[in-house]
Amino acid sequence: MTERAWHAPRIRVAGGDSANLNLLFYGRPMIRSMTAFGSATHNDSLGTVALELRSVNSRFLDLHFRLPEDLRHLETGCRERLQAALQRGKVEIRVNLQRAAVHHTAPLNQEALRALANTFLQVQKVIPEVRAPELGEVLAWPGVRAEENPTATWDAAVFAALDAAIQQLQTSRADEGSRLARAMLELTEQIESIADQLQAEMPRILEAYRERQARKLHETFEAAFPQGLQHISGAEISERLAHETALFSLRIDVA
Repeated sequence: MTERAWHAPRIRVAGGDSANLNLLFYGRPMIRSMTAFGSATHNDSLGTVALELRSVNSRFLDLHFRLPEDLRHLETGCRERLQAALQRGKVEIRVNLQRAAVHHTAPLNQEALRALANTFLQVQKVIPEVRAPELGEVLAWPGVRAEENPTATWDAAVFAALDAAIQQLQTSRADEGSRLARAMLELTEQIESIADQLQAEMPRILEAYRERQARKLHETFEAAFPQGLQHISGAEISERLAHETALFSLRIDVA
């Protein structure tokens, strides 16, 4: 058997120390963890937007939206922002709105009020005992309060909360990636230590292997040819040597 030098693999953190754990193999950034959470809130004159992102492992980027009906039109914009920031993972996006308290000093829509009154009179003609609506019911009637269209304000609040939540999600993923890199580095150092020990032991291991092989062959030939090898041809000896060597190699490899 030809003895060859056996070298342990060397894996080091880029830069020569363990501080830069996100550059572990060949200076390439570690893959970030896909299991993470991010949340953010944004206060606006209309109220508060609370947004949560939950990400788990997935081969592709799989986005699931849980939006109030008032914000359904924002799904495309949110999707574009997430696709620009993430490449993989199953991500759930949940948005909740908490509207600010409504003060009754806002102007009223006179046309909507007259329409509501006409509707009440028509109903009263058919059902005379129907009661008149309370003030709160009148003010809550769709279109009665002359409010400005809040769509653009909600859009800005949702996108601001989404950007902040994405940033928190990315930070969480990077932190988890650093922890994984640290664990991988520790395991790599353990493997390296074991490999160094094996390298130091290789001469002794090879010598012991040769001695065991020679002893086994000697015992085999004594058992097979107790009268000696004078009447055995060279071809038969070579064939028997090859056969016994192969069997012994298999046994010692399993052992």
